[in-house]
Amino acid sequence: MKKPNFWITLVVASTVLALYVTWREGALRGDLLVEVLPLILGKVVALVFIPVVVVGIVFLFGKLIKRHASNTTIFGVTAVVWIFLAVSSITATSYETSDRNVSYVFQPKGCKYTVRFPDVPNFYSIDIENTIDKLVPIKGAQLTIGNGNAFLRAECGSHPKSVGVRPTKEQMYTYMKIISSRLGLQLPVYEYNADNSETVGTVTGTKNSERGSLTFRVINYIGGTSNMTLYVGSRSIDFMTPDMRRFLSSIKKKPSTQQIPTHRGK
Repeated sequence: MKKPNFWITLVVASTVLALYVTWREGALRGDLLVEVLPLILGKVVALVFIPVVVVGIVFLFGKLIKRHASNTTIFGVTAVVWIFLAVSSITATSYETSDRNVSYVFQPKGCKYTVRFPDVPNFYSIDIENTIDKLVPIKGAQLTIGNGNAFLRAECGSHPKSVGVRPTKEQMYTYMKIISSRLGLQLPVYEYNADNSETVGTVTGTKNSERGSLTFRVINYIGGTSNMTLYVGSRSIDFMTPDMRRFLSSIKKKPSTQQIPTHRGK
């Protein structure tokens, strides 16, 4: 079982495949060390470990029948098992991606952003203060998933273009702190990002409930005249679920439409 180049190639190929599958799952967004890296490493370990276990079984079986397995047999079995795992992973991911294409896209009238729910959400309208303390009408949608153990929520409203500039870092932090306070989050962690097209504020925190510890993440996107806020939450032991990752990664910035609040994705 020598030929180290073979095993190096196996690890490299497994890493590339793990990155591809994670990307197709929409799971590359999030905290790199806490969320994304463990997902990738888990896939790499499985892609390498399972073939090695199968080879180990073949090797032991050869010992039992007193017939030594050649290197060609060992490497051949490893390659076949790995290819099977790779094809299975890609096929499963493709199926999930195809399944997501028949989900529901949320884009209220006039909103520059869209986000995809895995099923039909419940809709509502409220008035809420934006980042510059102006009361604006908000169109929202919420979906409970995971047998009631998690939820997805999106709210979109206008951000007055007459202000001239998007919110500053301080204004965004202040706004996210207000959201954190409304949710009753403990030990909230804030993030801020901005480029030429949009400003993004994020807060992640926990709270205690009768069902145990809960974890929430809220991401606020401001681009042009639209303000889209995404909420996800679940029991801390389940955070973050695949549905949450796909939901958060599905946000896109598009021209506003004159359609009804939701439409069927195709």
